Amino acid sequence: MNAHVWVKRALLLIIIGLIVQLFCLIHVTPGSFMVFALAGVGPMLLGFAAFVYAMALARARTTGDGHDER
Repeated sequence: MNAHVWVKRALLLIIIGLIVQLFCLIHVTPGSFMVFALAGVGPMLLGFAAFVYAMALARARTTGDGHDER
């Protein structure tokens, strides 16, 4: 898979996390905080990790053979 696929997946996860967090702010209860913390933050962190991985793939592709230049 190339970096574009990983960026699309990362953006989807981040958007899902933000939507969950937005809905949790409508009716604030201890239960909605748990949903906010588990179902909202989890996809956002996975999305950020996927985005970082996509950027590493893109950087490796631009350096040529996929190895870091040191």
